[in-house]
Amino acid sequence: MNKYAIRHLILIFGFLGFLGSLFALLGLIPDRGFSEDENRPLQGLPVFSIERLWDGGYTGRWGDYVSDQIPGRSVWVGIHGLCEQIRTAGESNGVLAAATEGGTQLSVRRFDAVTEGGESAEDTDLISSAHVSRQLEAVNRLSDSLSQKGISLCLCLPPRTVDVTASAFEGYPAGATAQLAQAIQNGLSPDVTYVPLCASMQALYGNGVPVYYRTDHHWTTRGAYEAYLRLLPALGLEGAPLAPSDFEVRSVPDFFGTTGSRSGLFGISPDTLEIWRRADDSRYAVCDGDGNLLFHGFIDESYLSKKDKYGAFLGGNRRLVTVTDTESSAPRPRLLVVKDSFANSLVPFLARHADLVVVNLSAGVTNVTEIATAYGCDRVLVVWNAENLVTSDALSKMN
Repeated sequence: MNKYAIRHLILIFGFLGFLGSLFALLGLIPDRGFSEDENRPLQGLPVFSIERLWDGGYTGRWGDYVSDQIPGRSVWVGIHGLCEQIRTAGESNGVLAAATEGGTQLSVRRFDAVTEGGESAEDTDLISSAHVSRQLEAVNRLSDSLSQKGISLCLCLPPRTVDVTASAFEGYPAGATAQLAQAIQNGLSPDVTYVPLCASMQALYGNGVPVYYRTDHHWTTRGAYEAYLRLLPALGLEGAPLAPSDFEVRSVPDFFGTTGSRSGLFGISPDTLEIWRRADDSRYAVCDGDGNLLFHGFIDESYLSKKDKYGAFLGGNRRLVTVTDTESSAPRPRLLVVKDSFANSLVPFLARHADLVVVNLSAGVTNVTEIATAYGCDRVLVVWNAENLVTSDALSKMN
């Protein structure tokens, strides 16, 4: 056997040994249920069945399991990101990256979307107008159901980061943003009060106003404030909107969001998270669904020392909370907010005008009409990020 054959055998067995070591560690290290870096649940070990093996479901879940639980996952994501930077591709792990005056802007381009037939399409920029239409049909039905009980409904679909920040990415097709906007317009009944935000957010971002984070998919506190200005008259709530000068801004540095973690790119400067405070914040009580006090004000300080600093708003994504003004002597309107995490930073503004019941649609809440009636709400606001509109069917389950 010559030296070249020996070298090849060493490489082959070395590589097999490396793979074997990874799979051995995969079996020895306990599975993680949640990724704090990516702020999402991780795939657990799939249950084997012949039926799932036959239709490909088992192998797909097994691949997701290995990808999520592989030892040193963050390292592998980082290595991939470094390779992408070396290639200067402007995209890593489905995340676009562009240099801006404020730092590197990151925006997720590829999602796990739902297709026209209702199947899941992984790692794609597909937008199914049929799927969007199915979600909005449920909104139309809910609006009719609430209207019969004298309860009004308002819909807010915060745009995706990639739609708001498209001007930073010359290669991102504007047609995708237009297609999504058209699908929303076509799917909604004229009777639904809808507050579009994409155009105004694009204009603000183009003028240098930081309405969305660079490293996270959420809007900033300034972005939530701009949405509040548009929503207040649409909801018919009394009182003039508060001005930015009415608040004291507290800056929390070193916020590095889930988009930054997903990209795996090195050298990305973190965001600064802003908390807008007023002296009377302590009069607002945040309670759980059983009426137990969680905290006063709108901020759970414990999150500010964690990676998920955005979770400080309202204490993260709880299934149901109430926010009430404990010092108000006059009756206040009661607003049901059906939401994803975008609404968490919006609540501190809306709570100045109404007592709130806040339910997390991402946690599987569906009985919106029942909750609105039980809590005596006279208005319902649905806040659902347009990314979730494309990737989830949660809206279609509302009733």
